[in-house]
Amino acid sequence: AKKGDEVVCSVKHTNIIMSLSIHQQRRVFLGPPDIGCLLRIIQDANINKKNSIKPGNLVSFGKPPGYDIKSIRKDYHKPMIVEELNDREIVAVAIGGDCYFALSSGGEVLCFGDKYLKKYFSRPDHDFVPLLNISEFYPSVYGPNGDKFMTDDHGDIIPFFERETGSIRAIDSSESHFLALSQLGDVYMLGNEGIVPTPPIDDIRNPRGLRPRKSCYVWPVHIYQLPNRAIDISAGGTFSAAILEDNTLYTWGWFTRCQAINVKNGKKTEFLPKPEPVRWTRPLFKRIVLGVSCGWNHMLVLAHDETRNGVSTYSCGQNDFGQLGHGDQENRNELEEIKALQQDDIITVEAGWKKSLFLESSGKKLYGCGMNMQNNLDHSTIPIRLHLVEGGIAEKDQPKICQFSVYKQILVLTESGEIYSWGPNKWGVCGHEADNMNHRPFRTKPTKIDTTHKFKLVVAGKGVSLGIV
Repeated sequence: AKKGDEVVCSVKHTNIIMSLSIHQQRRVFLGPPDIGCLLRIIQDANINKKNSIKPGNLVSFGKPPGYDIKSIRKDYHKPMIVEELNDREIVAVAIGGDCYFALSSGGEVLCFGDKYLKKYFSRPDHDFVPLLNISEFYPSVYGPNGDKFMTDDHGDIIPFFERETGSIRAIDSSESHFLALSQLGDVYMLGNEGIVPTPPIDDIRNPRGLRPRKSCYVWPVHIYQLPNRAIDISAGGTFSAAILEDNTLYTWGWFTRCQAINVKNGKKTEFLPKPEPVRWTRPLFKRIVLGVSCGWNHMLVLAHDETRNGVSTYSCGQNDFGQLGHGDQENRNELEEIKALQQDDIITVEAGWKKSLFLESSGKKLYGCGMNMQNNLDHSTIPIRLHLVEGGIAEKDQPKICQFSVYKQILVLTESGEIYSWGPNKWGVCGHEADNMNHRPFRTKPTKIDTTHKFKLVVAGKGVSLGIV
């Protein structure tokens, strides 16, 4: 916030503003001088949590994408610079199965890996593409921006391949698909045919009625069905979510195992072919969506609830290990508030593989529920406190958390640039040595990774963990 901007809010939430503007050092944008200012600060902190850092180099530890398992050395648990992306000024990364995506400060999207690339990006004359620049982000005139910026001096629509491609500002990925968000609020997607909505009719790369090669879209498809421009995106196992400018939340894709949060004609749908608004257990109340995180089979949402005049945490989806945080193991097909967190000022949520994490505004209180949470081994159906440093030390002496990520392993980044990790350590994804590459030595307690790198960002994924230094 620049000098002179006015913020009016309740005393209860003053610590949130201090946390987000000073501790996390995020760029914030202020609206009218009312509670909306506070909500905008929280929302922008969630939107920019992985895309507002200084550019750096990409570091990996675990199984390097593109390498055969048998060739993995014992020191792959040590964070190492990814030489293929050296000096590319990386600001964001996303892991998709056996590959990863990186976003440069100039909006360039780079992809590197093995199986994922062979399935989606390989060309007829290439069996393996070690590094790929994804650049075909062509907008459709049927998207939320209409034909804005897509007409010539005579008012005629510019041909498809002559349009200016979108400059990307945020990315996310899962094992089945990849998402990108442009500076103009357009959402692009590539991956399995059954997960990607039908391309717009002006996308001449996919004539109507023609199935994509290998049943996969190998180019970024513009998700033109969104009714408004998007401000944040999240990729789940087989589904996607986007927060729009009007603070509403839309989802699409396959929703398996009670993950369907939309209902058609009284029946639960297994597949949403196009984006549709989410459903809430109390739909009559207005909510302002501030953040979203999609896990493998569940979703977490941070929203302002007018009934409480405060920020609430919601969840829905599969709940076999209690990852929804409701104190039971019953699946939900509508977003339901997590009552155990009502007294906490939660500012960031992260969903992973049957796990959920929540960060409180002080930056020192981290909560978790789901698989391997209680004593870091048993399952917990309600959010429990997770201490980075155990042994009964004072609360003020706990490390301050600025960012965290969860897949099966959990990575927590402190403001001093240190990483604490725990969980399954197959291939050394926790940054600690694995005795046997073919089994899962479990790290039961948060342990600091021994490295000389000072991290700015960490991302946990399948078989590999990434960071920006």
